[in-house]
Amino acid sequence: FPPEVMEATGKMANAPPRTAGRTDLRSVPTYTLDAIDTLDYDDAYSVLEADAGGLTVAVHIAEPPPEMMPGHPVFDLAADRISSVYTPQGIYPMLPPGLSLGRCSLQKGELREVVTCRLRLTSKGAEALGFERSLIQVTENLDYARAEAMMHSAPETWGRLSRLAEALTQQRVANGAVVSVRREVKLNLSDPARVRLERTSRHGGVHRCLGRLSEVL
Repeated sequence: FPPEVMEATGKMANAPPRTAGRTDLRSVPTYTLDAIDTLDYDDAYSVLEADAGGLTVAVHIAEPPPEMMPGHPVFDLAADRISSVYTPQGIYPMLPPGLSLGRCSLQKGELREVVTCRLRLTSKGAEALGFERSLIQVTENLDYARAEAMMHSAPETWGRLSRLAEALTQQRVANGAVVSVRREVKLNLSDPARVRLERTSRHGGVHRCLGRLSEVL
């Protein structure tokens, strides 16, 4: 990263969180749901309410420091890079580590500034209730396998979210949507003498939930 980018990053990464005017959601159990090799967590999820009609869910998006506007050296670099890139040789982050792995990463137990969207999910559909700035502390950074286990261990909240997501998927199919099966493999190079292709699944309850929630957003 260029020196001017690193200097600007240090100032933003070390600045105290801006808490004024934000909804305090630190006491709400909140989880990131990502691949096991993810290091920069940019979104997280909470079940805020479960009642007879359905669920109220919060999707939290990491909010960058307000200085990051067009013309700021970090913003302009991120706009050029577009995304972080993961390769067998290493990670090429969109943002410097002080932000991508620090202030802008929703790491377990850390106070973080986010933009929160509240969603209402029922068996009949889903709708966005509104956006707000808030503060969260992630309870756990879950990989997909652990998130699937949580959906089985918490049937009235996370398990119910999975079931509602599946019901919404079936509604889309009934309305003419086509759900394709995307088969993915991962190249395992941990043993150079025995390179392996390992199948990964993108069709569990976690991925259904992420897909339906992202559609509403």
